[in-house]
Amino acid sequence: MNVTIRTATVNDVASLARLNADVQRRHAEAMPFIFKQPSAELLPTVMFSEPLSDPNSIFFVAENGEDAVGYLWAEISQRPETQLTYARDSIMIHHISVQPAYQRQGVGAQLIAAVKDLARQEQIATVKLDTWSFNTDAQAFFARQGFTIYNYRLWTEVAL
Repeated sequence: MNVTIRTATVNDVASLARLNADVQRRHAEAMPFIFKQPSAELLPTVMFSEPLSDPNSIFFVAENGEDAVGYLWAEISQRPETQLTYARDSIMIHHISVQPAYQRQGVGAQLIAAVKDLARQEQIATVKLDTWSFNTDAQAFFARQGFTIYNYRLWTEVAL
């Protein structure tokens, strides 16, 4: 398999939406009270159109030949110095998705490597992401890519 990584363009919106459906489905199955099941009429092409034109957004597409088999969406964030914190630039990975048939074959690692290469080029020392607690496969993958826990987010349901 010869997968290549390239920067996405507005012409990739339909492929990004299709690839997003796998991740959306997994989230909807685990947390149906938050996430909706993907459907043909709800493919979120609009969700990708706007960020693709944002200069702080980064989209990479993994292709096997002419077929898009994965993508990564990240965003450059610049936090100014405050009275409590130092200025800090980072890249936040919002989405990564690889078609199930291409998982565990290095495609996700290539996408992560592409964003790390960009971080080095931009002199940004931190790449971060979050993942849901149910997604233990993703947590293990991210750990293999060198990510470590730096923050915990908690919630509680309040009876109404």
